[in-house]
Amino acid sequence: MIFSSDEKLSQIGSKTLVELIEESQEIRNSLILNGFITIVQRTLDPNLILSNKPSSSPKFFFQQETTIPYHIKIGILDVVHKLAEKSEVLKPMSSLIPVLEDLKINGLKDLKKKSGNILGILNSNGIKTAPIEQQLENKIQSLEEE
Repeated sequence: MIFSSDEKLSQIGSKTLVELIEESQEIRNSLILNGFITIVQRTLDPNLILSNKPSSSPKFFFQQETTIPYHIKIGILDVVHKLAEKSEVLKPMSSLIPVLEDLKINGLKDLKKKSGNILGILNSNGIKTAPIEQQLENKIQSLEEE
């Protein structure tokens, strides 16, 4: 639902997920440890564009076809913010730092504010840089796309 092109449906999905995160440590852990962070990273990455068709990537459907709607990005950042606030396991979220820093610098007003808030939470919990493996993977991917 969060990824719906229907703005109201997407907002309902984001709000519901935020409420579940608020209520359940099990939901928080599941999201952080089972691929949600990678999906967020790929969705918010300005170099990747969401598609509903499979690409050469086995796990995700990302191609350069249509841009990610603003309401989806805002909803995702709301969910990530709540995860950062409530979760005890934040280390996996370090892979979001480069994308969040990019949004903080280049995003629209609300995206800048939300990504800055998330970065602040991560920073205050000692999560300051992305793991080197993730940085190298991002560099390799960007070089492959060129």
